Amino acid sequence: EEPLGLSKYASALTDFIVDCETPITIGIQGDWGVGKTSLLNMVDDQLVPKPKTTPVIYFNTWQYAQLDQEDHLTVAMLHDIVRRIEDLRSAPPSAREKAGEMMKNVGKMAANMGNQMVKNKVGIDAKKAMEETETNGEMTPGFLQVVNMMVDYKQQFRELVEAFMEDKIEGSRFVIMIDDLDRIRPARALDLLSSVKNFLDVPHCVFVLAVDYSVIQRGVEEKLGSDERKQHGKSYFDKIIQVPFNMPVSSYQVDEYAMSLLGWTWDEEGEKYVRSEDADEDDLYLNRHVKIKRRTAREIENLVCTTVGKNPRSIKRAVNYYGLLSRVFDTNNGHERARRRNIRTDRSWQSLYLELMFGFACFQLSYPELFEHFLRDPSPQRLHKLQDLDHLDRLSATEKIAERVSDIEDVKSDITAFFDQLVDILDDDEDEEWEVTADEFKPVLDVIRDTNLAGGTGGDVWDQIGAMVEEVADRAGTGEEELDEIREALSFLEHSKWGHPLHVEAKDSGTHSFNLYWHEEPVGAISSIQGNPLRFYVAPDSEESFLESLSEASEEYVEVVGESHYGKGSVRVHLRDLVDLNRNQGQGVLKEIHEIIVN
Repeated sequence: EEPLGLSKYASALTDFIVDCETPITIGIQGDWGVGKTSLLNMVDDQLVPKPKTTPVIYFNTWQYAQLDQEDHLTVAMLHDIVRRIEDLRSAPPSAREKAGEMMKNVGKMAANMGNQMVKNKVGIDAKKAMEETETNGEMTPGFLQVVNMMVDYKQQFRELVEAFMEDKIEGSRFVIMIDDLDRIRPARALDLLSSVKNFLDVPHCVFVLAVDYSVIQRGVEEKLGSDERKQHGKSYFDKIIQVPFNMPVSSYQVDEYAMSLLGWTWDEEGEKYVRSEDADEDDLYLNRHVKIKRRTAREIENLVCTTVGKNPRSIKRAVNYYGLLSRVFDTNNGHERARRRNIRTDRSWQSLYLELMFGFACFQLSYPELFEHFLRDPSPQRLHKLQDLDHLDRLSATEKIAERVSDIEDVKSDITAFFDQLVDILDDDEDEEWEVTADEFKPVLDVIRDTNLAGGTGGDVWDQIGAMVEEVADRAGTGEEELDEIREALSFLEHSKWGHPLHVEAKDSGTHSFNLYWHEEPVGAISSIQGNPLRFYVAPDSEESFLESLSEASEEYVEVVGESHYGKGSVRVHLRDLVDLNRNQGQGVLKEIHEIIVN
């Protein structure tokens, strides 16, 4: 079953095409990327076994636009449709002969399309173009030849269709699909649609056009001006399209579609998602699971609908971006880092981290301005503030978003709903406070760091620091017990604010040290010498002011040593002594030092 839920609409449209009076033109309306081509393909598949329809003729305008043939789309379409009819196995000899003659005439038309007036006007009304040219006194032999050919074309096309249908059952029809009209210039799209009406609109023909109403409106404005669009834009549309069909975006099954892209299929009988048969194990979302509950899919749906919306192409783009982030996370050893902090990387952990990754992928693609604002200070406090509409109104990022969206109020509601869902995912407590604690927020920081969402060097720089420390320790003959203590101290530092790329960036500064930077300013260093493979220094503007600002309880863990060592910093922090404290106390000292140095 098609996951978006388009099958029933395709069936209804197919039945209508088979039974409707001809000639008729059906317009499949919807924004770029909402699934118009998918619907055309489904209708094409369903038409194949129908006794009254011939093989569908499909014309893709984008292919010709890519070849710089946009000015000749009308001629290209006329030639292509006739050639397809000639090539059909079911075409009687009389139809093949007629088609051959018509293709020669179309070729002559193309050779005489040099007159710009003809190219611009013939798509709208060839007879009118000829009358205007006679009035203006600009008639040329080449022009007359083209106009006469195109005026005769409709009669020739009518005769071709009649010849083709002579041995078919009563009620048989051609179905001609024209796609990707929203990917070419609106004026050219209008020319093409007008040509369908003027030259191909004959009995036995059903045209199905993938075109949005706005394309025709913009085409009228581009060719005739905004006043004409306002006065007659709707009448142009109604003249070309007899039956408009709006893509049913509001009824899309976004949860099933998103989950299908992530490798899962809804099992109606078992009321759960199961692995798709063709899913790649490496690409499978939550690949340790054999089933996924509908609640997880609903959370995914909420993350999608409040950011990229229900546009299938946008959803697919978000899924692809998520796939990239998950690979970056693996490359940066996100799982291993969690294990080193004694975190159980079980199914619940995997589900949480992947939902966060997917959510941030959707949010960054949709609202990069606000995502950048969030990254400046990722914290539970900022998370909760972004649930507040009044707070959004005060942000410059919201103003920037308002400049590119049609309805900022709807967008603000979506943004607050996105963060509501994020809070719901993070909040482990089942109380009514609905508040994310500092511990519950830590996975957000991990995901941002280990996917490089904030830019910078990412998690791998700490692997390089670890390799430097272990190499020096090995050369010094450090025992295994002491080496474990050094590893523990380095991990302790890495998972403090000093180790997070949003707060401090580490850069290799030579064989024996990595300097630490805050907004390009040096704030400390990690160095390694044989006598002590792990040393941590900070670089205050003034040692005296730093010590005055430091609490008495933290003073015993720092020492002013000057600059006579590898790396930046004049104050040494006795890191291994901090590890001997309980975790909260030790991390509290590092946090205090961080706040004094960077502020």
